[in-house]
Amino acid sequence: RRQDKNEQDASSQEKSEDSEDEGENEQTASDKAGDNDQETKDKTEASKSDDEDEPKSTDAEDDSEVNPPAENEREKIEKTAPETSPAEKNDAPERSLEELESLVKACTAGSRKVFQYVHEIITALAGVITYQEVAMKLFLQAASCADSLELVEETVSYEFFVQAFTLYEDVADSKAQLRLLPVLIGAVQTTKGFGQDNYETLCTKVTQYAARLLKKPDQCRMVYSCSHLFWDDSPEVVSKIKPAESTSSSLGDLLGDSGGDKTDVFGDGKRALECLQKSLRIADACVSSSAHISLFIEILNRYVFFFDKGCTKITAQYISGLIALINEHLSQLSEDEHLELKTQLEKFFRSTLEHIKVKARTSPGKYADIDLG
Repeated sequence: RRQDKNEQDASSQEKSEDSEDEGENEQTASDKAGDNDQETKDKTEASKSDDEDEPKSTDAEDDSEVNPPAENEREKIEKTAPETSPAEKNDAPERSLEELESLVKACTAGSRKVFQYVHEIITALAGVITYQEVAMKLFLQAASCADSLELVEETVSYEFFVQAFTLYEDVADSKAQLRLLPVLIGAVQTTKGFGQDNYETLCTKVTQYAARLLKKPDQCRMVYSCSHLFWDDSPEVVSKIKPAESTSSSLGDLLGDSGGDKTDVFGDGKRALECLQKSLRIADACVSSSAHISLFIEILNRYVFFFDKGCTKITAQYISGLIALINEHLSQLSEDEHLELKTQLEKFFRSTLEHIKVKARTSPGKYADIDLG
């Protein structure tokens, strides 16, 4: 038993010694790890201090290094590019007249195909009743686009106008006609590439539409708006007038006036005067006294506009007579029944007369013959 006890004591002593050795090893390893962490921390702090000590580079310097200035690149190209003499520059191949003509024909044919495709699309859209107004406006836009291109023939734009007019004639609603007619007038007025024959045909047709409106006041306003179709002195229109032979159609026959010598349709003062006179007759036929006096003043403003623009057919005599006519109708208007209306009309009339006075001060010789009453 003593021997066994001694053996057990010896084994337990060996185990304790082994555990003490393992603890010492672990302690040594942890000490080494702590030393390594301390060294790493010291190195990081040292690197940060070095970075703070170094001067910071600006963003502009970085950009200049990444993207050098364009001037430097241009100088490098000029230095490395081979020099060319003037003779070599003039040796560039030139297109012959035949090549240019063939190129123009190809562009013209291509443009015509595009407008044919556009025509087919809008025609398909016009087949739907609810989209006829949209189709009409698209026809007018296509006509204006074709008119602005010199390579496109005049007949292409004219065909688009014909289709738009056809759709307008199919409109049965008088309110829709009144809404669409100013669009027609504006589209025709902005054209610049038509010859005299086609342009006069379009203007006459639009004026016929204006004279056929349901209500007299609407007729009056649309007819005097058509007067601007026959007088446009803007440089864009004058520079692009195409000469053509005289035509036999007469706006005077449409408006009930006698014909006369015809001048250029883009600056035809006689046709503009005929439209204004027709609008005066329509205004005079209005039953409502308030309506026709207001229309008289609106027409007076149109007379003053054309007179100021140099239309020789609009004379001071016409303006003076219209002023006297308006004064007469205003004096006959009863203040008891139409006090507020008369006040508005007189204010409108005084504003027009004041405008004429301002024009007379700037051009005294031109406006000297106008009698303001």
